[in-house]
Amino acid sequence: MDIFDLRNEYKKGSLEREDLNPNPFAQFKKWFNEALDCKLEEPNAMDVATVGEGGAPDIRTVLLKSWDEKGFVFFTNYESSKARDISKNSNVALHFLWLGLERQLKILGRAEKISTLESLRYFVSRPSAPEQGYNIALAAGNEVCRNEAQVLKRRNSPARLLGRLPRNAAHIRVLARQAQPPARPLPLQAAR
Repeated sequence: MDIFDLRNEYKKGSLEREDLNPNPFAQFKKWFNEALDCKLEEPNAMDVATVGEGGAPDIRTVLLKSWDEKGFVFFTNYESSKARDISKNSNVALHFLWLGLERQLKILGRAEKISTLESLRYFVSRPSAPEQGYNIALAAGNEVCRNEAQVLKRRNSPARLLGRLPRNAAHIRVLARQAQPPARPLPLQAAR
């Protein structure tokens, strides 16, 4: 088959400006929930484009870990190429591609580190294997595990957890300047 002949007809609907919520975060929430409801694989996967050495663009896929009206958060490593790129030029682009919905979204913005408190919140939200086991046993009412959970709770006080937060864990928020479906001239048919 000739790659030139590969083409899909996108028929799941159109996108008109009057159908968009004027609040881009409300619109993102609607579309993200639709991607979740459709059980798309990795609906939180997004491409992050940065500018590297000598102005060369670079792009890679990461997972969106949280978002609100402050921006879109992902996690990486301060020693990664994307973190190094961001430290030199904070202008980035995000791209969500939800093929099952025939929809994509581009977000332009500026990247910044999130606070240590937010990083710690994420870090403690990811239980270790022993903690997961204790949580399961606690749910089953196991008294021995209740005692062990209390020990873990003391051992995992915020001050102690802060010391365990990986030093090279980069927690990045993208402050959106612009969010839009990639589009051809109006109507925005190509984005849906």
